[in-house]
Amino acid sequence: GREAALTEQFIKGNMITDITDVLSMKVPGEDKLVSEKIAGGFTDTSLTNPYGDGKTYLAPMFYSPCGLFYNAGLLEEKGWDVPTTWDEMWELGDKAKEEGIYLFTYPTTGYFDAFFYALMYAAGGSEFFDKATNYEEGIWETPEAQTCFDIVAKLAEYTNPITPAQANDQDFTQNQQLVLDNKAIFMPNGTWIV
Repeated sequence: GREAALTEQFIKGNMITDITDVLSMKVPGEDKLVSEKIAGGFTDTSLTNPYGDGKTYLAPMFYSPCGLFYNAGLLEEKGWDVPTTWDEMWELGDKAKEEGIYLFTYPTTGYFDAFFYALMYAAGGSEFFDKATNYEEGIWETPEAQTCFDIVAKLAEYTNPITPAQANDQDFTQNQQLVLDNKAIFMPNGTWIV
């Protein structure tokens, strides 16, 4: 959370209003409901339903996917396939390392955080995700949490060593440039990067 923690304080004090009905409203000028304009997974987690009562209290003002972007040209040039499993990812990391290329970088810590949300959801589904984002006691000792931690630890082994030093407001574009310069293959980012 942020230092001011305004949203968190509103949630804690039950000072936010139920907006579930907004999801069934028609979008002005369109023949669609608001719920049809919001991608699945955005309004059915503890991030939007913080009280667990089946009602929606929070919704994104805007969103853009944050996923793992990769250097397709480099993969094609080297004859490497895009990995579809973590084991394939580590195999690619080993091949790349032999050629002085790192598997992973990230612009700033916030992008890595966004990637971790997706990782939690993929590792344990919505139930695990909700428990983790609510810091349920014992959740971080579960096999799903361990899977997430193991993946992050392994990614650290394949991360360009300059990345942490440049993961700040002044130098983050240098980490993004690592992908363009064929010095790293993957990075978490949003669609605004293209």
